[in-house]
Amino acid sequence: MQQTTKHLEALLDRHRNGDPEARQSLINFSCERLRVLAHKMLAHNPKVKRWEETDDVLNMAVLKLDRTLENLAPNDVQHFMSLAGLKIRQTLCDLARKHYGKYGIAANHETDAVPGSSDLPARVEVAEDLRNSPDTIAMQADFHEAVDLLPDDQKDVINLSIYVGLEQQEIAEQLGVSVATVKRRKREALTAIGSQLGE
Repeated sequence: MQQTTKHLEALLDRHRNGDPEARQSLINFSCERLRVLAHKMLAHNPKVKRWEETDDVLNMAVLKLDRTLENLAPNDVQHFMSLAGLKIRQTLCDLARKHYGKYGIAANHETDAVPGSSDLPARVEVAEDLRNSPDTIAMQADFHEAVDLLPDDQKDVINLSIYVGLEQQEIAEQLGVSVATVKRRKREALTAIGSQLGE
């Protein structure tokens, strides 16, 4: 992992110094890391996952990332990964609207019955309906957009915590701050997201 990070840093240095080949090398070298990130983020969107594979999300996100890198040189590996996370979130939002929008195929698609579902308690069946509803899908997309509106320090914590799945100590080490700071930023971020979503 440390060797990989050092190589990414070297590629980022080349990109910042105007090396025309560095951008593609940067994307190619980090592709597996970005695939893991896309897989984790897609797992938080089960309804999009029903229609799209990890590589589909990755390919779309990489195209967005490549276009952004044409005019932007990330400061470091953390900045680069946060930027990649942003592009994956934007891709998931696009796909959620594509599939669950008014004219999307999933909006009018009948969910397959779950074997034995008739034996489930009514409250479980209602919960399943809520998870499958277009409103819930829209809320997932709105959540990603609310994350994008956060200040960078809060956005980094949410990205590493919710999407990448790091523990608080790991986030603190990655960002060079204390665990208490990570907790505070996450609390402030979730409060801001809640206000944005009216929840």
